Amino acid sequence: MGRSGAPFLFILSILFMLIFSVPANTFFEETSYSGNILYVGGNGEGNYSSIQDAINDALPGDTIFVYSGEYDESIVISNKANIKLIGENKYNTIIKGEKDQSVIQTYYTNNILINNFTLIGARGSGWFAGIYAFDCDGSMISDCIIHNCTYGIIASYHENVTIINCEIYQSREYALSMEEVKKDAFINCTIEGKTLIRSLEKGNFINCSFRAVEVRFTHNTSFLRCYSKNLEIRGCENASIKNCYINGSLSLRYSSNCTILNNEIKKGISIESSDCFH
Repeated sequence: MGRSGAPFLFILSILFMLIFSVPANTFFEETSYSGNILYVGGNGEGNYSSIQDAINDALPGDTIFVYSGEYDESIVISNKANIKLIGENKYNTIIKGEKDQSVIQTYYTNNILINNFTLIGARGSGWFAGIYAFDCDGSMISDCIIHNCTYGIIASYHENVTIINCEIYQSREYALSMEEVKKDAFINCTIEGKTLIRSLEKGNFINCSFRAVEVRFTHNTSFLRCYSKNLEIRGCENASIKNCYINGSLSLRYSSNCTILNNEIKKGISIESSDCFH
């Protein structure tokens, strides 16, 4: 596809900001991308009209740049590696998913970047989400707005995924549902809905805002400078909650070696069959 100077510089600026905005103690690993730029929308000669078509044609190292507009399609990224999917403007680059499908589904991928989109419309009675991320090691989701979906983000069976500067709201079920993941990091995210975290190992939540969080059977998971109305920890080992503001209560059940320090907890701490330092 033809290259335009303005989007090319915009893509470089996005990558620069992402590299230097992720704290050193998270697990995101910088990946080199040196392929082609595929353009979707806009007026350029030969530009794609469908995001899915561009994804199907993308090779490792390629960038897919999506111009502002509304795209009525559900996206599947499967068996791909080292691909960047970047929107022109997160408020005006909108992907509206089809009924009974997730807006973006990633399966068996590595080092995928999804940046600068609004995702809406994943509705139905099943596990339909703004982003359904399955086995997508080393990927990043950044600067996205996800709303009016059955689930906001469903994340399962992967390692080293970073989610940064995202907003999730108006989810019918859970805004965030995580299961069987390792070394994920959530940074500067606003998650206005129920959050369920199960079987997470070495997860970090930094500067995030939640409505209510249920944490089940995790190991070495930490919350730093987070806000939540309520936080419930059950069956966990080595959980760490530091410098957080909890507007309701903190509940600790059947957990061990937990650290609770320098928090403001409005309605106190309830501890049952657990040991913790606080």
